[in-house]
Amino acid sequence: MDTSSLYKPHASPVFLMAVIVLHRVRPADSISFQTLMQSATQVSSQTLNLHVLLYDNTPDPACTIDLPERVRIHQAARNVGLAEAYNCALDLSQAEGCSWLLTLDQDTSLPINTLQRLATLAQQFAIDPDVAAIVPELIEKNIVQSPLYVQRWRTRRMTMGFCGFPESEITVMNSCLLWKVAHLLEIGRFDRSFWLDYLDYSMSHKTFRSGKKFYVCGDLRVEHQLSLANWKDRLSPERLQNILAAESAFTDLYKAPIDRLLLTLKFVALFWKRRLKKEDPRFLQVIRSEMKRRLLKSRKVRLADWRSSVELQYKEE
Repeated sequence: MDTSSLYKPHASPVFLMAVIVLHRVRPADSISFQTLMQSATQVSSQTLNLHVLLYDNTPDPACTIDLPERVRIHQAARNVGLAEAYNCALDLSQAEGCSWLLTLDQDTSLPINTLQRLATLAQQFAIDPDVAAIVPELIEKNIVQSPLYVQRWRTRRMTMGFCGFPESEITVMNSCLLWKVAHLLEIGRFDRSFWLDYLDYSMSHKTFRSGKKFYVCGDLRVEHQLSLANWKDRLSPERLQNILAAESAFTDLYKAPIDRLLLTLKFVALFWKRRLKKEDPRFLQVIRSEMKRRLLKSRKVRLADWRSSVELQYKEE
């Protein structure tokens, strides 16, 4: 059977909801919002119908501002992280008839052709039931940081510029990731258990287990900075603690016993490495705490602790 027609772009416009999660950054100062709107000027209304949600997690935000047409802002009462913001955008996507959801960090700089390229691919894969999402390359210092192949010992980088369907399981970062709304609803929406960190790992793994595919468009390269690249410049001890706890919970939930053992050994090695390098005592204490938790508590207890901490996060202050 000739299947080539399945991959031809469809003439109807792509209805796309873009969500940008803000935290202590004004919309006008968000490089993601600036470059998104610039990119939108390069796409005709016959190709793309763009809606934008600015989800502001800033406590006591500034006064409201005038926004362009089809751009709205939601002021959260407190910092609820990413999963809650993305699910709000997912609800809005359904209400406004958007078939695709684009998730963005506040400081992602989008190339001018981003929306044109994503819209073309969205049209191409609109009726392909096996495609869950479209993934660009996220680059830092000319190194591919996303997507990455998932392996037992560590992740493996893709060849820069790869376009197509990966040969095995991959993990993809949240920013500039174009999801099919129907797929997100099929796998149970964004995972609220990972309210901030490791949400991308959780959603990538759920997609892999669902049997659906990511299409990687390596010809769309987006500059991105990793939070863990420089702890002292980009992280607080509290954020590091959440990252390590989320990694631990993700591994305990979805990985095999050997992977759980390897993570415990990784935390032990990280602690001694940072201690020898005379790490800031605040960060060292965080690593020591997570190391001891994995060494001294069972998987069942660790997961119970994690679920309790997530419940506390979602409780109203």
